Amino acid sequence: MGNAMNSLGPTYDDDDDVGIVDVENKCLVASYDSEEKKLNDRLKGKRAKGKGILDSMDDDIVSDSAKEGGGHNYFQAILTLCRSRPYTVGMTLIVALVFICGGKLFGKNDSDLDFSHVDNIQELELSLGKIHHWCINGDDSSCSCEDPLVPQSGSGREWHEKFNLNKHDAEDFAEQVSPGNQDMVILGDDVVAMMNAQITKDTTQKLKKQKIIRKFKSTFSRDDGGSMDAVPLGIEGDRATNVLWRIRNGELPDELRPKIFWVMIGLRDIRTTGCSSEVTSMSIIRLVEEIQIKRPGSKIVLNGIMPSAGKNGFAPQAWHTSMKVNVQLRKFSENHDNVFYFDLSKFFLEFNGKKSANGQLRAV
Repeated sequence: MGNAMNSLGPTYDDDDDVGIVDVENKCLVASYDSEEKKLNDRLKGKRAKGKGILDSMDDDIVSDSAKEGGGHNYFQAILTLCRSRPYTVGMTLIVALVFICGGKLFGKNDSDLDFSHVDNIQELELSLGKIHHWCINGDDSSCSCEDPLVPQSGSGREWHEKFNLNKHDAEDFAEQVSPGNQDMVILGDDVVAMMNAQITKDTTQKLKKQKIIRKFKSTFSRDDGGSMDAVPLGIEGDRATNVLWRIRNGELPDELRPKIFWVMIGLRDIRTTGCSSEVTSMSIIRLVEEIQIKRPGSKIVLNGIMPSAGKNGFAPQAWHTSMKVNVQLRKFSENHDNVFYFDLSKFFLEFNGKKSANGQLRAV
């Protein structure tokens, strides 16, 4: 102990139970068991010059802790208390340790894994065991999340009917549009499903979707006056692993080679299944990796997960989790060629009646 203390301040005898200094982590743990008179006698030593051990430590240790984010104000308050109430020093410093060292002491880290530099599926697989929690509630059991790297088929006859419609649309698009004019394939869930002919029996929804389809064709079909050609391939309620399964099972025929893949996915992973931001991010990045394998050189646009609100199920936490995923997608795009991030949030949020992109707003 004496050697550690020598590097930071005055020299003390090894049998003085002054404390332990962990230089590497800049965390200070001190305990005092001396009586008040004995402690004060020590503080009058020549090296302390009447200011006391804690004053001597202040310049070296406290400044380092402040640099590490430990908090200078916490130390100052503790030092003052130590001088006036030496009997309470031990307990006070233990309490302070919780505030100062926090996650360092107990090894807890609530920050999401960083996927920004992931370059292949193998690296994603290595990250599976490092996931902090699988569910949006901060646990591993309250959601129905499955392996984010494994393709998952949808369930039920209706889902497979919609999947077959998508396969047909993809094949038609590849046959009817010349390779040079195959500008974009849009992959996703509910929003993308509204852009194609998947119309429900509900009259209101039918009219709404018909209007969306007309608008889509006028923008993304040269035959209808649009400036480019694109095909939407979406299924309501799909998660990223469902889209992964779809493009591996027929939704991406050999003749379909667009310049751009526009990906709009992730909301159902969070809002319906209750997956955490880490699991959802991994699912989307896994989908990107598959597209790059099948169509190397294509540009991929990751549409940020759009705002959502609600009071039931996982809905209350959905937007906060979505924002964390969007940060991951943006960082991933910044570190990978031909991958881009597009954020539509500001068009769907308002605060006090004003449109804004502030993440604390409510969805409209």
